[in-house]
Amino acid sequence: MRDGIRNLGHRGAGQRFLVLRDSQHQPSHNDHFLAYLARRRPAARKLFELHRSPCRIRDWSRYALFLPWVQDPLRERFPALYGQVRALEEQCAIHGVPVVSPADSLSRSIKSVALPILRRLGVRTATTVPVTSADDLGLALPFLVREDRVHSGDMVLVRNDAERAGVSVEGLDHPIAMEYIDVRSSDGFYRKYRYVMVGDVGLPRHLIVSRSWLVRARDRVRTPAVLEEEVAYLQAEDPNRDILRRAQRALGFDVVAFDYSYDRDGRLVVWEPNPFANLWQGFNRDPYYDYQQPFLERIYEALLTFYIGRSRLDDDERARLLGSVAA
Repeated sequence: MRDGIRNLGHRGAGQRFLVLRDSQHQPSHNDHFLAYLARRRPAARKLFELHRSPCRIRDWSRYALFLPWVQDPLRERFPALYGQVRALEEQCAIHGVPVVSPADSLSRSIKSVALPILRRLGVRTATTVPVTSADDLGLALPFLVREDRVHSGDMVLVRNDAERAGVSVEGLDHPIAMEYIDVRSSDGFYRKYRYVMVGDVGLPRHLIVSRSWLVRARDRVRTPAVLEEEVAYLQAEDPNRDILRRAQRALGFDVVAFDYSYDRDGRLVVWEPNPFANLWQGFNRDPYYDYQQPFLERIYEALLTFYIGRSRLDDDERARLLGSVAA
């Protein structure tokens, strides 16, 4: 009902983008992006027609693009939703509607699938081993135990035999043991960078500096020096842009966020690719994060440009929409 009201509030003539979200798993994904469009590009916001799964479309001539904003990996975690998305994609193929981030591509976000692909490119990643029981932890110490198919969630660091003996994999559907790579910097902090690829455009999203090996945005170090360091990263061209662009292509993602660090020797370490990354979260309402806004909006502009470019809108309409910035 809420999406229906929003569709009426942003109703426009001409073709639109069919957006599918799941009512159960991150149903508000990209709401902040849509709010930005409503504020800064209202004509472009009218393109986005929101639907929830399951979704039936009778008139495909209305749509210039299909955007399944659904959680990865779809086929493995949510098979019923995967079937619904695939059925819509088949209709898109019949009616000539382009698709961004098709369902099958999302399976390559699984860590035990993605990381070997990146290693073949020469990128350092953590070795992973599937865990069938708490007694089957087949990596040398230290290592992590975590879920293979989820980007967040708990991680356990196993540093010695006593901790190995106490490991529990209950609650993990697909546990893996994952090589622990020490990325602590010379100042004692841990740094995790996020770089977002949107089509052929790559942009930095943030740098998180933490006192803990488990780097979380909420626990970031907030000092003037760290803030200056992050802004410098956001303003510059990422030094890893070429290898991350190759990684995106090897994985076959239209849009993906790479989280990475540097090891003690200064080598790039990619932790994982995330084709369903949250670019803005609730804690970003804190005024402290206002400095990130122009860099986030730069990613939003790249997303809009990519969507319009991928769509079957005509050139005149594309130019009109990309030029429609609100005063």
